[in-house]
Amino acid sequence: MAEIKRCKNGFATAVDGVTRVVSSGELVSTDDPVYTRDRRDLFEDVTTHVSQQAAGRARAAGKGVEQATAAPGEKRDLTPPAPFDPAEHNVADVLAYLGTVDRDEALRVLDAEAGGKKRSTILALREQYEGPSNLPPADPDGDDA
Repeated sequence: MAEIKRCKNGFATAVDGVTRVVSSGELVSTDDPVYTRDRRDLFEDVTTHVSQQAAGRARAAGKGVEQATAAPGEKRDLTPPAPFDPAEHNVADVLAYLGTVDRDEALRVLDAEAGGKKRSTILALREQYEGPSNLPPADPDGDDA
């Protein structure tokens, strides 16, 4: 079965008496007469090139390259992760999680805790998250009359 290869360095060669120029970056089938055993080192797998380019762009942007989450041929699981359940974690983990989420998620977790294990250390934080939202709205005229 033929494969597609990418030319790493351009070259010219005679094919059936006609000069053929293969440019750097050109894609060539392994069935093509310009792809011979003597010229294999002038080509690379397309996937190798794409991976190298992605890694280079990621390095330039200061980011790592995302790794695939499924083996080749397997479908990725697109099901979103289950919501954080405080009952499945110890107090330290719940407190750490609450420090990383927005107000709505924190209140959801605190509600789950109130309906579950009811650990006082965690439930004591509710006022911290409810406080400012229970204040009356600011006076739009600014006269506070």
